[in-house]
Amino acid sequence: MRVLQILWTLVWGFLGYAVFLPVLSFDYGSGIYWYVLFYFAIMGAIASIEVEDSPREPFIFLGVAGVLLVVWLGIVIIGSWGLLHTEKYRNLIGNVDIEEFTSNVAPISPEQMITVDIGIAYRIGEKVLGEDPGLGSRCELGDFYMQVVGGHLYWIAPLLHSGFWKWQGGDGTPGYVVVNATDERDYRLVKEVHGKPIKIKYQPNAFWGEDLERLLYTSGYSNQGLTDYTFEVNDEWEPYWTVTRYDTKIGFGGKDAIGVVVINPETGKIEEYGIEDAPIWTDRIHPESFVRSQVLDWGDYVHGYFNWKGLDKIHPANESSVVIGSDGHMYYYLGLQSSGADEGTVGFMMINCRTKKSTWIQQSGATEAAARKSAEGAVQEKGYVGSDGITYNIDGHATYEFLLKDNGGLMKMIALVNVYDHNVVGVGIDRLSAIRNYSVKMNSRGNASIGTASELEVIQLSSKISRFNSEVNGGNTIYYLMIDGHDLQFYGTSSISTEFCLSKPGDNVTLSFINSGLKGDVEIRTFDNQNINLVINPIEEKILEQQDSIQNRREEKLKNNLLDRKWEDLTPKEKKALLKK
Repeated sequence: MRVLQILWTLVWGFLGYAVFLPVLSFDYGSGIYWYVLFYFAIMGAIASIEVEDSPREPFIFLGVAGVLLVVWLGIVIIGSWGLLHTEKYRNLIGNVDIEEFTSNVAPISPEQMITVDIGIAYRIGEKVLGEDPGLGSRCELGDFYMQVVGGHLYWIAPLLHSGFWKWQGGDGTPGYVVVNATDERDYRLVKEVHGKPIKIKYQPNAFWGEDLERLLYTSGYSNQGLTDYTFEVNDEWEPYWTVTRYDTKIGFGGKDAIGVVVINPETGKIEEYGIEDAPIWTDRIHPESFVRSQVLDWGDYVHGYFNWKGLDKIHPANESSVVIGSDGHMYYYLGLQSSGADEGTVGFMMINCRTKKSTWIQQSGATEAAARKSAEGAVQEKGYVGSDGITYNIDGHATYEFLLKDNGGLMKMIALVNVYDHNVVGVGIDRLSAIRNYSVKMNSRGNASIGTASELEVIQLSSKISRFNSEVNGGNTIYYLMIDGHDLQFYGTSSISTEFCLSKPGDNVTLSFINSGLKGDVEIRTFDNQNINLVINPIEEKILEQQDSIQNRREEKLKNNLLDRKWEDLTPKEKKALLKK
C-alpha cells in the first residue's frame, strides 16, 4: 500500500508540473481544489485496499477530500454567487462615464479606418508562410492581436513551433508576421530587428523549461493568477510576451487585472509591472474576456438580481472590436442594446485596454446586426457577407463600417451604414469611394431622415476656384475642386448645390465643411458660386439652418461652461449669498 501511495504521489505531482500547472493558492478558483481533492480521494481508495492494517487511514484521506468539497461549495455559493453580491459585480467595471457621440469619437482620416479583420489577417499570414516552404513546414502562426505601433494599427502574430519534433533541437522560431489593419497590401515577415535575427525561444508551443507558462510557473508565479498570454512588440518592433496578472475580487468570481508581466521571448527575462507603471507600448492589460463579463454584470444587475421585467437592463452585443480612440490609445468597442431590443441600439461602450476607463457613448439607432443586414442587402446580388461592424464618426454622423466579403473570405467592398437610419447605405470598392457614395446618399435623403449632425465646428471659406473636375460614381456625378490658398481637395454633388455643374476655374465661391482636422478629400456641406445667381435649393437651405442651430448650441454650451467655472471659483459664503438672492 505504501509503495502505491508513494508512486501515486510522484505521478500526480509530475502531472501537476508537466500538464496541469494548478495555481498553488486557494484564492484563484476551482483548479487547486479539485487537484488536491482528487489526490486525497485516490489516496483514500489506495488505503482501503489494506484497511485491516490502518482502519482509520481511508477515512482520514476521504475526510480531507470531503472537507475540501464542502469548502469549495461554500465559496462558490456564499462567496461568489451573484445573488448575494450583485452590487459588487455591477461595480467591478468601475465608474462609467456617459458622453455624447462626437465628444469622444473624433472624426478620423479614411486611412485609419480598419479594412482588415482578423479573418483576413490569418489568410494573409498563411500566405506569408506559404511563400517560404521551408518555414511553413516547421512553423505555424500564433494568435493575431491588434496593436498600435507608431500611431498605426497592426495585426501581429508570432511564428510558433508546429510540434514536438520541430521544437526539439531548435533554438526558437525566426520571427513574426505583421499585417497592416488599414491596408491589406502592407504585410511582412519580420525576421530581424536592428540587424539582429529574432529567435522566439520561450513560447506556448515549446516544451519543458522553454514552455512559456511553465517558465513563469517555475519563476515564482505558481501562486498567482495569470492569463491572456499576448505577443506584443514595442515601438522599436522588438518582440515580447505580455501576461496579465489578476486577482479574484468576489470569492472565485470577479476576476480583475492588477498588473502585467513582460517576458523577453529570446532570453526568458521576466519583468513585473503594475497597471500604472506598465511600459507605454503595452496596449493590452485588461483581457477582453474580463471586460466583457464586467460590462455584462454592469448592465444586468442595474436593479439587483431579481429584475424579471428587465427594467433598464443593457446587454453588450455578441461582437466586439478594437479601435483607436481620439487620444491615440487602444479601446475595446462593445455595442450596447436594451434588453429585448432586436433592432435598436442605445450606443456603445469604449473601454481603455490599459486602464479600463469606461465610457458609454450614447447614440440611439439601429443595432449592428440590423445595420449589417442593410449593408448585405445593398449588394444582395453578389452574395457578400458583412464582417463585424465598427462605429466611426463621418462628418459628424455615427456610422457603421462593414467589410463585405465573398464566400472565400476575401474583402470585396466596404459598406457604410448610418446608425440613426440604417436604410442610408454607401458602398464602394475602397474607403474613399465608400465614403463618397455614403455622402451622396446622405445628402440625397436630407438631414430630416438621418438625424442632426453632432456638434462639430463648421468652417466657411471664400476664395477662387483653382482646379475643377468631375467623375461619375455609382450613377452619381461627383464634383472635385481646389481653391486658392488651401491644399485641400473638396468634393460635393448637385444635391448640395446645382451651381456645381455650372462652375469653372476662376469663379469666386463660398463653401463650408466640417472641421475634422483631416487632410486630403473633404466633403462640402454648402456651396455658393458668387458668379452665379441661382435660388438656393431646399437641401442646402436645411443644412444652413442646421449649421446655425449647431453654432447656437456651441455658443450656449461655452456660455454654460464659463458659468460653471465661475461658480466653482466662488467661496461657500459667496455661493450661499447668491442662492439667497
